[in-house]
Amino acid sequence: MPDNLTKLPEFKNPPVTEVALSVQFEPRELSPENFVSLALRLHELGYVRIEQHPPLQPAIERFGPPRGPSRVVVELGSPATRHWFISQDDTRLVQVQPDRLVLNWRKTGEGDKYPRFEQINREFAENLSRFSAFVTDKELGELVPNQVEVTYVNHVRLADEMTSGLHLADVVGIAGSNYADGFLPLAEDERAVARYVFERDGKPAGRLHINAHTAIDLEHGQPIVVINLTARGSPISEDIAGVLGFMEMGREWIVRGFADVTTRDMHKMWERVT
Repeated sequence: MPDNLTKLPEFKNPPVTEVALSVQFEPRELSPENFVSLALRLHELGYVRIEQHPPLQPAIERFGPPRGPSRVVVELGSPATRHWFISQDDTRLVQVQPDRLVLNWRKTGEGDKYPRFEQINREFAENLSRFSAFVTDKELGELVPNQVEVTYVNHVRLADEMTSGLHLADVVGIAGSNYADGFLPLAEDERAVARYVFERDGKPAGRLHINAHTAIDLEHGQPIVVINLTARGSPISEDIAGVLGFMEMGREWIVRGFADVTTRDMHKMWERVT
């Protein structure tokens, strides 16, 4: 088997600015007192700031023919909230809501180096174990995971000589900018979207979603290309090991997919090793 199929692609300077590892489970009641107790435990681990945000909507990857129109459910009462527990240096973020636990690593400064997936995944596993123990301790029921999600966000800054006449296709191969008659000028912004189904044991296990678009880095006033990759699907089994097993699979699809859709010129810029 060729090396490029046995070894994961690796770059010395990948353009990763954020990684999010998430598990979704059957919702449970989390009272304000529960969040206070959880905040105290996370504060001891260095998550010193708390914010509240609207909840993330449930996301389930489904396969096969459509099952008809979705059923709309309206719930009365206090809306669910999503709590952010933020580390002292702002690079780590634990998100908790009644049906989800997320760990984010974020690049918040020029000196922040991507710590690599293995470390982030280890931290996620530790947080998931703690949260599972917390749910058991508070008699909130057993965690039953139904979806696992891995997301990588990449901000591609181009070299000065490439900023004029920039096309999305200079960075990602799923975009195309070859105009037949040469009438259209450079687009003000461009977007490319693709989805790929991946299998486990011959059956659909999840999807890789790739979304690439041009943008402006407001801090530096420079054009960038944003590449979001999300792998989502069912855990291999309904326990922590099954969740982490999908994390590994999702990460492989993201890394290989990223290398596949980005151009060789970009690989040189990021100093591809394997």
